[in-house]
Amino acid sequence: MRDMIEHKQHFDSMQAGNDYSDVRGFIVTFENVPDVLCSSAIGPECDFAGQPLQDLGNVSKKLELMTFSLIATENGGAFVFAWHSDGDAACRPLATSLAKVR
Repeated sequence: MRDMIEHKQHFDSMQAGNDYSDVRGFIVTFENVPDVLCSSAIGPECDFAGQPLQDLGNVSKKLELMTFSLIATENGGAFVFAWHSDGDAACRPLATSLAKVR
């Protein structure tokens, strides 16, 4: 909860200041509208190749979080991953590894 509260404060501050320069993202598009839509957040432990990204058991270190949403778009659907730039150490390699298996 400690880490989620801190992440929420970052995003609330960005929204209040209308400054989204610290938001990072990765989008995968689909030709068809998804049958199910969802949204959540994860603390990525490993990338899509199985390489470790962060130790989820290390409570002394801030957990890097990535949000994801499966949404409908005008052209079909999209899987949208987003994170604060503070999470680049774990989140960017996860997105990069996904791009390699798409």
